[in-house]
Formats: sequence, structure tokens, C-alpha cells
Amino acid sequence: MKEKLKKALNSRAMKNGAYASVMCALMVVLVIVVNLFVGALPERYTQWDLTDNSVYSLSNETEKLCESIDTDITLYYLARTGGEDSRTLSLLHQYEDLSSHIKVVQKDPVLYPTFGNQYDASDASLGSVIVDGGERYRVVDYTDLYQQSINYETYQYETSFDGEGQITAALAYVNSDVLPKIYILQGHGESGISSSLSSGLTRQNMETATLNLLTENSVPEDADVLLIHSPTKDLSEDETNKIVSYLDNGGTLLLVTNYGEYSDFNCQGLWVDSTGGNCD
Repeated sequence: MKEKLKKALNSRAMKNGAYASVMCALMVVLVIVVNLFVGALPERYTQWDLTDNSVYSLSNETEKLCESIDTDITLYYLARTGGEDSRTLSLLHQYEDLSSHIKVVQKDPVLYPTFGNQYDASDASLGSVIVDGGERYRVVDYTDLYQQSINYETYQYETSFDGEGQITAALAYVNSDVLPKIYILQGHGESGISSSLSSGLTRQNMETATLNLLTENSVPEDADVLLIHSPTKDLSEDETNKIVSYLDNGGTLLLVTNYGEYSDFNCQGLWVDSTGGNCD
């Protein structure tokens, strides 16, 4: 019996079987190691954007911004566990991959019902993102990430994803030491700022303040831009001189007028009414 067993163990079939078993075990271990290695890689190395316009890839401008960040920033993602939006979550991890100072943390509103209160985001929609830079923060609501606009050819609403635009603007905001400031002229029946213009100013990280040149001696020195928004009354000569002085010193004027009613431009971009008035 022992001789038969010895011969069986020394047989070529047994040796081949043992060799095959060892190789299978090594392959299993190799697959596990490779999966662990790939899983640890940033998403930019494991996912490829094959779209024509690289809509799922971050722009060079965003990459440069992330590389310049030298303070810790946390991207809080407000979403229920298991109910995450894959596109938003993937985008946030792309930012995380670009900088060691950026960290993504998911906060489930069910588990942390009062978390948003400290950011004035108690009514933020599910899927929103809070960009916290320590000294300042910005809440990017889900409705800003996914924006709706009407197609005037089909008269149907279309949804577009503006995740990178919104998150990058928020990162620039919390990472900036000094923010550009825009003064909005008051006292001439100016109309309110439209939602699109307000959104644009926010996205450009502009701080806003009102200005009445009837009571101020000049346009403030910290004014990066002066906005005159659809006035319905003429500017006085004194106000006009103050604005001209601001422009002569390198100031910037953003002028919005009501087309057809106030359409003449003169005096280095100052608004004058359509009756032919001027700044002299």
C-alpha cells in the first residue's frame, strides 16, 4: 500500500496538478494585489474621458488652481448614503486627486440633521456641496450644479451640469486673500440686478456694495468695478465728474442700459440719456 501511494505522489500527473494549483493560487494573489493597487490610484488614472469635448475632465485652469492651493479645504457633500449622484461624487474626487489640501467628506443629512446650520445651509438641497476653506465658505446648491434653461426652438427645459464651473469658483473664493469689489451706483431709479447678473458676479467672486455719489466725495479706492445698472434719471454734473475722475485713475465701469430708451454712450463709457445730453 505504501509503495502504491509513493508511486502515486511521484507520478507526473500529481506533479502537474500540484504545479497548476500553485499557479492558480499565485494568479489569485496577483489579481487581488493589482485590484488593491488600482483602487488606490486617483480617478484620473483609472477613468478615461472619451467624449468629444472632454466634458468629464477638469480644465487646465482648474488644475492650476488646485495646484496653487496651500491651505486645507474640505468639500462637504450633502447626500444620503446610497443616494449619491455619481457624476457629482466623481467630480469631487477629481478635485481631491489634484491636491493634498482638498478633502471630500460626505455628510448624510439623516445622520447629521443639523450639520448645515453652521454654514447657513439648513435648507440646502440634497446633493449640494459646501466648500469650507476655514476662514470663509460657500454653499453650492444642487440647483446650481444642475441648471435648467429653456430651449426656444423646442420650448422645452434642458438640464446642463455646471459642476466644475461652480466648484472651481467656490474654491477660488475660499482660497483668495483679497476679493475684487464692485460698487453698484444708487440714487437714479436704477433697476434691480437680474438673477443671471447676480449669479455671474458671485461666480466671479465679486464682493458687492452700494454707492451713492450724492453723499460720497468720490468712488472708493477699493472699487475694482463701478456698476451703473439701468438708471432712469440723469446723473448730476458733480456725480459725473467723480466717475470721470475714477476712470482717469484706471477704474473700470460696467454699464447696463435699457435698450432704446437710454442708448447713447459718451464720456468714457458714462451713461447719458438719449436726448443728446453730454458730460460737458
